Amino acid sequence: MKKLDFAGVLAALVAAVINRAVLLMMNPFGIAYFVSAYIRGSSRLLLTAGTLTGMCSVLPVKIFLKYTGIIAGIIVIEKILKICRKKAEPWVMALICAFLVTMAGTAYTLGMNGFYMENAQRALLVNALEGLITGCLVLIFDRGVQIIYQKGETAQPDNEAQLSLGCLIGTSVYAIWGYGLEKYSVTEAVIFFLLLFMGYKYGSAASAVAGAFAGAVMAFNLKDMSLLGLMCIIGAMAGVFKERGRIAGVVAVMASVGFTGWLGAAYMLQTATIRGLVIGVLCFLVMPERI
Repeated sequence: MKKLDFAGVLAALVAAVINRAVLLMMNPFGIAYFVSAYIRGSSRLLLTAGTLTGMCSVLPVKIFLKYTGIIAGIIVIEKILKICRKKAEPWVMALICAFLVTMAGTAYTLGMNGFYMENAQRALLVNALEGLITGCLVLIFDRGVQIIYQKGETAQPDNEAQLSLGCLIGTSVYAIWGYGLEKYSVTEAVIFFLLLFMGYKYGSAASAVAGAFAGAVMAFNLKDMSLLGLMCIIGAMAGVFKERGRIAGVVAVMASVGFTGWLGAAYMLQTATIRGLVIGVLCFLVMPERI
C-alpha cells in the first residue's frame, strides 16, 4: 500500500485556500504558489486539483478559464524543460509565469472588448503589472514551499524563509476572511493555531513575523492599524517558551490576548475572538507530535 504523502496533501490544501485570495478579479497569489509548489513537490495532480478547486469557488467562469489556461501552460513548459533535461529553476519559472500571465491577461481583456486596439496599451500595462507581481511572488513563496515539502530548514528558518512563511500565512488569512466564517470563529481559530504552531516549531522570530502578516490583514479588514503590532507581539509570545513545551506557549498567548484586550484592543475581548482562541488552542494541543 502506497504511503500517504502528508506534505503533498498539506500543499494541496494550502493551494485551495490561497487560490481564494482574489484581488480585483486577479489571482497572482494563487498562480505564484502553484508554480512554486509544482516545481518543488511530487503530488502534482493533487496540487492542481486543489488549485482549481480554490479558484472555481471564487472566480467567474471566464476568468477561471483564463487562469486554467495559464496553469496548463506552466505544466506544459515544465514538461518541455524536463524533456530537454533542463532544471526548472524558480527564477526561470518566475519569468515564464510572468510572461504567461501578461499575455493571457492581455488577450482576455482585448477579447472581452472586441479586440479594439485603442485599449491595447492599457490592457498590456495592467496585465504586465499583474505578471510582474506574480513572478516576484513565485520567488517569495519558494522558501516557504520548501519548508512545507520538508526540503528546507526544519529547526530554525533564516530571515528569508520566515518572511516567505509569513507571506503564505498572511495570504491564507486574507483568503478565508469573510464568507460568513466569522459566525463560527474559523478565521480567529486558524490565526491563533498558526501562531502557536509557528512558535512551537520554529521559535519566536518566525511566529512574530507570522503574527505581523496576519495582523496586517486584520488591520486592513477591521480598519484598526494597532492590530498589526499587537498580533506581532502575540506571535512572538507564542515562541518565547518554546523549550518549555506546548502548555507554556498556550499560557503565554492567552495572557497576551487578555493583556492587549485590557490595554484597549476591543477586538481581542470579543466573543468571536475568545471562541477562536479556545478552538485554536485545543487544535494545537491535540496536534500530533511528529507534524
